[in-house]
Amino acid sequence: MIIRHYCNSFIEVQSSNEKIVCDPWIGKTKESAWYSWPLYKENASFLNKINPDFIYISHLHCDHFDEKVLSRYRKKNTRIIIKKFNSKRLKKKINDLGFNNVLEIDALKRKKISEEFNIAIVPQMSTNTSELEDHVNYDLDTSIIIQSRSDKKVFYNNVDNPLSINELKSVKKFIDNKFRSALSIICYPLGAASGYPQAFTNLNKPLEKRRIIKKSFKKLDKVVKIFNPEFYFPAGGTYMITGKFSLLNKWIAQPCNIEVAKHFRSMSCEYINIEGGGYINLNGNKSQIKTIIDDLGSIKNHIQKKLSKVRYFYQKKRYIKSINFMNRLFNESQDKYFQRIKTLNIYTNWNIKINVYKDLCLKNDGEINMNKSGYFKSFIIRSNSKYNSRKVDLECNLDKDLFCHLMMRNSPWNTALTGSIIIFSRKSKVYNPTVENSLNFFTV
Repeated sequence: MIIRHYCNSFIEVQSSNEKIVCDPWIGKTKESAWYSWPLYKENASFLNKINPDFIYISHLHCDHFDEKVLSRYRKKNTRIIIKKFNSKRLKKKINDLGFNNVLEIDALKRKKISEEFNIAIVPQMSTNTSELEDHVNYDLDTSIIIQSRSDKKVFYNNVDNPLSINELKSVKKFIDNKFRSALSIICYPLGAASGYPQAFTNLNKPLEKRRIIKKSFKKLDKVVKIFNPEFYFPAGGTYMITGKFSLLNKWIAQPCNIEVAKHFRSMSCEYINIEGGGYINLNGNKSQIKTIIDDLGSIKNHIQKKLSKVRYFYQKKRYIKSINFMNRLFNESQDKYFQRIKTLNIYTNWNIKINVYKDLCLKNDGEINMNKSGYFKSFIIRSNSKYNSRKVDLECNLDKDLFCHLMMRNSPWNTALTGSIIIFSRKSKVYNPTVENSLNFFTV
């Protein structure tokens, strides 16, 4: 088995002459402010050079399901691997790109997909990595287990799947029982892949960044202890913020390669840095590792400065600017929001304030520049609970055109909430994921 890591969750797994590519993404995302790193140049034909036999898409988010890269891949008969979701949205989107050979795999079932590969799909079981209670449950993220049938090596790719420690323990038992080989290598995200802390106001961002990185290292220690792999590499959550919010890059809670390498000096498994196109060859008694890059801080800063000129996807389509139009959209979305909340039997006791601007601008400290942003109007989603108070639990600040996009379903809330294009303020120090996740229902 040979594993090559390009960027984020874009990974290639090879066994003999067959290849599986996971979540190919290069360049700009379709529905957020993100740009891939360290492969950053727009090269939608890159997949043709790899020429995979299988493509695994973990979930719908645009840094995993990159329509521009997939649409440029010439072999439309390539087998696309996805979980057998209740919703057929992902399958339909894949079909719309011209791929009709979609393998929908039942969760937690070991499957032989060729003479070279056994796989299994691990479903999402939680909505957040902090193991907090959430009443909005999603069938969204997945992980994949890949085994080479030639050398029996096993690779676990967690992707963004927010599994709890107990759920990860069950995954390890599943691997032991169904694949009957020691786990050779895992990739698991480090740091935060969300908008916290960089996209939040009224907090000490540098302090929160360090706290989150420290917390993620502690969880990684538990993950490594559970799986006990020979090798580990981080994958997922590596990106650059483009456009007018690019100054937020310095507060993304991602450790650098030097920090990770230092942490692993006392670990039982070996850390490998193969992002950027490096690889590890697990064939034979001695593994071969090739590293392409180390830390490229100065180059990254230069690229981020260039990418600060990028326009966001919603800035290309302008909507009617009247308050009446916005009020109508808001009222329709709010009615649907509470209908969906009621159907799911979710107890609501929160208020969400949405501040809309003509062109939201930030100051150098990441706070909102009220003088330049062109404040338009505030909308409040008031809880329908009889215990409702006047306090605001979550405050969202965003451009008027983005708010229209989201309410009209031209792009999903789920991506915007983590994609560094909404600036948040949270009154409570206790994170309630249900409040934020409920916005996914706020559409017409």
